[in-house]
Amino acid sequence: MWGDNTDVPGFITDLAKYLPGVADGGGAQALVLGAGGSARAVVYALARAGWQVCIAARRVEQGQALAE
Repeated sequence: MWGDNTDVPGFITDLAKYLPGVADGGGAQALVLGAGGSARAVVYALARAGWQVCIAARRVEQGQALAE
């Protein structure tokens, strides 16, 4: 059995399309609202691309877990 997730590549592709030149990070900053499943993919994608990411979540514990 094989599983895959397309959230990360899909997000990065759209980011590069709508914000050319910043998708690769290079010290760019992002604020992610929420800490659920979609936010996890977005935070992972941004951090992997070199962005500085700030997370704002209603549930502090969930936001902290995502930040770690």
